[in-house]
Amino acid sequence: MSQVYRVYVVKRKENAVEAKEIRHNIRHQLDMMQLEDVTVVNRYDLQGISEDVLNKGIPTILSEPMVDDVYLEHYDIPEGAKVFAIEYLPGQYDVRADFAAQCFQLLTGEKNVKVKCAKIIVLYGDLDNNDVEKVQKYLINPVDQRLANLEKVILYVTCEISEILGITDRVYVMYDGEIYKELETSKTSEEEILYYSTGGK
Repeated sequence: MSQVYRVYVVKRKENAVEAKEIRHNIRHQLDMMQLEDVTVVNRYDLQGISEDVLNKGIPTILSEPMVDDVYLEHYDIPEGAKVFAIEYLPGQYDVRADFAAQCFQLLTGEKNVKVKCAKIIVLYGDLDNNDVEKVQKYLINPVDQRLANLEKVILYVTCEISEILGITDRVYVMYDGEIYKELETSKTSEEEILYYSTGGK
């Protein structure tokens, strides 16, 4: 199983247009004037590349060196800040992840490069959990998005179901070239995985 690299990319303050827009909208549309600031961090989990290829791709594929700061493996959240992450639902098209994967495939000549993206939202100010939930509902479109795990995810592709059940927390079953079903490992079985791998037939 190849290593999963995690990369965080954040616009510098003077270039953080998206973060400034989110801050303005939350303060005025949600009447949440206690929100002081927002940071938006694009998170990439990459598998199927070497560390050398990763280092070549960071300034050319994942970031713009003139306007971005890059952090490898860890991004420290300031004390007191509220944080959550947003990702696309399984099966939904993520243009950022697809673009990055295609670029790394061109760079390496390999087709087994996998990229998973999430957007981390960091909120600063005197906010309670109810405020954070309001912001989440405002920013997340439930039709194609959901809250993402803040922990590092390992992408593991195999046809050996016993291996899947032994090392994973969540299983995505492919059928006809697309993600067909998402299952929690603790609540599923080999029979159920096989059932969905044939399209639920």
